[in-house]
Amino acid sequence: MRDPLKLWATDLRLVGSTALRSLSDDPLQFLVQVARRAGKRSKPHHQRPTVLNAYRWFLADRPEVAARLLAESRHGPGLRRRLARRLLVQLGADRAHPSDPDRLRWLDRTQVGDLSGALAQVKPESAAGRRTASELRLLEPSASEHHRIPLQPASAGSHRALFVLTNSLPYTKSGYTYRSHAILKALNAVGVAAEASTRIGYPSTVGIPGRPRTAVVDGVRYHRIVSAGLPLELDERLDEQVSL
Repeated sequence: MRDPLKLWATDLRLVGSTALRSLSDDPLQFLVQVARRAGKRSKPHHQRPTVLNAYRWFLADRPEVAARLLAESRHGPGLRRRLARRLLVQLGADRAHPSDPDRLRWLDRTQVGDLSGALAQVKPESAAGRRTASELRLLEPSASEHHRIPLQPASAGSHRALFVLTNSLPYTKSGYTYRSHAILKALNAVGVAAEASTRIGYPSTVGIPGRPRTAVVDGVRYHRIVSAGLPLELDERLDEQVSL
């Protein structure tokens, strides 16, 4: 009994820290993910062109409707205008202006994959700056050498494979997870002992705590890497995943 309780405690700590970080980084996208996890994505009842209604459609995972309602609405001054600007940039329907807050300019550049431009919009020591800098470091050609682990030669006649996945069945059902599962099943069917490991902290990081360290689906073993907290910098997170 102690081990399951300890696992739950560890996972809940990670869920809490991940939620707080997501709220700080991208609160709108966090709310969409919460709505998806809760299964509450029913469409709003009307499409009146107001800022509040645009947010309702965005949270219902209908960004195209949200963008249209914002384009048709009157934003006005003050808070309503700031909320409209925030969502327009989030949707890619408008660009951030030099007079906008640094986090909005940062979001604008990250939305189009311009990490160098995003880094220039925030203080290097800020959370957004540190994480963006770490993403850039991982994209450098030397990153693969820095995070390389010693390889052990396989014994003669050994037919084994370990896949490192972002997410997997049974907790995430998507094209990616079903394709990965089909490949693993096919390898096992021809005599290759193929298993998979998911990214560190998953599935707790998507709001599913307390799951066993290993799940078996159709004979395929999926291993999870448990952690009570994840480093902010992605390269440090990768190092921790490798070490565990």
